[in-house]
Amino acid sequence: MTAYEIYDQIMKDAKDPETGEYVDDKLIEAYYYSDAVEGCIAYIQRIFGCDSAMAREVFAIYKEKQGPSLLTPAQAAANNAAAEAARSAQQNKPKCPTCGSTNIKSISALNCGVSVAVLGIFSKKINKSFECRNCGYTW
Repeated sequence: MTAYEIYDQIMKDAKDPETGEYVDDKLIEAYYYSDAVEGCIAYIQRIFGCDSAMAREVFAIYKEKQGPSLLTPAQAAANNAAAEAARSAQQNKPKCPTCGSTNIKSISALNCGVSVAVLGIFSKKINKSFECRNCGYTW
């Protein structure tokens, strides 16, 4: 595998198989903190099974493609934390079990109560919490 192929995998959200963290996050850390470069190179070697020279070449490509840093290390860390929080929020968002859409709404107690009052035990909203806005499924 060439250095550019490894770089392409990193940019396509490659994950550490042990921790599940994005490899790019570790590289960003080393990009902004010069004392973390050696650890980053060892990390690339471990994840992709390449030698030290190849890992250094991959990191050099990464730095070249990223361009000069206009952020302070504290700003870079804050941006990295914000990006990770956004990824986590997207992963933890509830999805419709039927169609997989995240376009859902919570069924209000008033809505549920009216449905039960009108339809009685035949209401589809008894013991339901969410409704999909795409397919109409309730769960």
